[in-house]
Amino acid sequence: MVRRLVSRINTESIKIFTKTTGASEKVAKFYLQQHPDISDAINAFFDSPLDLTKMEQPKEETKQKKGTQSPQIIKDTFNKYQINGVLRDDGLSSFLKELGMSEDGYINYVLSYAGNTKSFAIFKEDNIEAIIKKIPFTGKYADDVKEFYEETIPKEYHRFLMFIHSQLKAMIYELNKENNCLEKITEKELNKSFCTPQEGRIELIDMVNDVLNDILPSSMSSSPVNSLFWNFVKTVKKRLSVTKDEFSFIVDFLKEFPTVSSMKLSQEQIEEKLYLPQLYQDFLEYINKPQDKENH
Repeated sequence: MVRRLVSRINTESIKIFTKTTGASEKVAKFYLQQHPDISDAINAFFDSPLDLTKMEQPKEETKQKKGTQSPQIIKDTFNKYQINGVLRDDGLSSFLKELGMSEDGYINYVLSYAGNTKSFAIFKEDNIEAIIKKIPFTGKYADDVKEFYEETIPKEYHRFLMFIHSQLKAMIYELNKENNCLEKITEKELNKSFCTPQEGRIELIDMVNDVLNDILPSSMSSSPVNSLFWNFVKTVKKRLSVTKDEFSFIVDFLKEFPTVSSMKLSQEQIEEKLYLPQLYQDFLEYINKPQDKENH
């Protein structure tokens, strides 16, 4: 009678299997788990040697399946909370909560940008489709948006900030319209009206700090240079708004001048900064000529 080798997954059985077959310990453990004794395990190996790529396939298939399901989950969640084809306000809050995303910070700005919405944080079906195409979702939705914010947005800061500026102008116009603070001024005229204050009217300059705190890295939004610049715009230039181009250059400016001391330049050096909008050049001149502050 032929003696059969009883399978026990231990160092000795693994050693016998690997020595006999030349396979790895990982393969040995796999076959020893599938068969009641080591002889059957060895025979099974020679009958059908294990393909390690196939051995790991179920995990990869699960990951791919989850990623494939994510767009449909997002669409289903949109359909669950939309009203008359529009997702906004309380419906948007519920949508984000169900997908594990926060309403605070950059989330709504990034989703609006990715979805190319006409109005901030108001989504229609085509906006959701655009978001799905723009952001690779894996099922961990908050992490997916964060990755897009940290890796893609920095490469598109100008475009992103120009988009945010347009959204803010439209939002401000609608808010002032609701509050009857526009009189007969049109949105186009409002965009040009930088220095004409009106009691009760919301201005971009009043919102800019909160917005930049949400969409910029804290190292930039909390920079003394950032606060000095916007204070200059409001109190020295007496501007109530900035152009799209001026708004979109704030990141480049903060990168080039991360500290107050880094802005100490000669007039000649300032004049070489031709790529900057005039407002930033004026700011640099103001910082470097403190004795002239009262004349501005």
